[in-house]
Amino acid sequence: MNLKDESTGAVGINWSRFFGVVVLNYTKSIEKAMENAALISVRRREAYIGWICPSFGVFKLNIDGSVHANAAACSGLVRDHTGSFLKGFTCNVGISL
Repeated sequence: MNLKDESTGAVGINWSRFFGVVVLNYTKSIEKAMENAALISVRRREAYIGWICPSFGVFKLNIDGSVHANAAACSGLVRDHTGSFLKGFTCNVGISL
């Protein structure tokens, strides 16, 4: 996929809309997980999490989110096959119930 356009170095993608959709879907996933968390007990486990470069010509989107004191936020970034940073975002999602 080629994401180059005149203003951002990426074509055919409205980054604001793209990340908005990602954030909305991620927020819905968090809400669903929080609903399910009340129903199950999970043992906490620590694990090393690493990042692996994608194949040549492929971009990788990594996103993360957090909830603290009913305030939710998320962020993400896009990297290419060399691991170079292409685009990023942060978002205050708002109040989490």
